[in-house]
Amino acid sequence: MHFNPDLLLKWSHQFAALKLSASVDVSIDRFFTETDQDGGLTASFTDGRSDLFVPYLSYNVTAELRPDFGKTDDVLHGFSAGFVSGIAYRNAGSLLRRRVGLDLWIYAEAQGAVVPQFRGRIPA
Repeated sequence: MHFNPDLLLKWSHQFAALKLSASVDVSIDRFFTETDQDGGLTASFTDGRSDLFVPYLSYNVTAELRPDFGKTDDVLHGFSAGFVSGIAYRNAGSLLRRRVGLDLWIYAEAQGAVVPQFRGRIPA
C-alpha cells in the first residue's frame, strides 16, 4: 500500500490572437522521500478557431524538496518553443468541425471522435 497525494491547478484564457495557459502541480512520491512542485506558463499563438497549426512558447520549472517541504534539493528551469497540430474525425471517417470557444480535444472526446495529434518541440 502506498500514498501519493497530488494537487494540480490549471488556468487558461483565450485572447484575440493568443491563448495563455498556466499550471501548478504539487505532489509527494509514494516513498515519502521527495516532494515535487511543477509549474509552467505557455503562450499559444492561436485565435482559438483552428488546431491545424498552433505554435507556442513555454516555460516550466520543477523544484524538488525534502518531504517536509524543507531545503530545496534541486530546481530545474526549462524553456521551449514548438507547435501542436491535430484534426478530429468520427469513426465513420468524416471530419469533426470545431465549435468556436471549445477545446478541440475535449469536444471531440465528447462526440466519440478520434483525434490524432502531432507535437514538435525544441528545448532551449
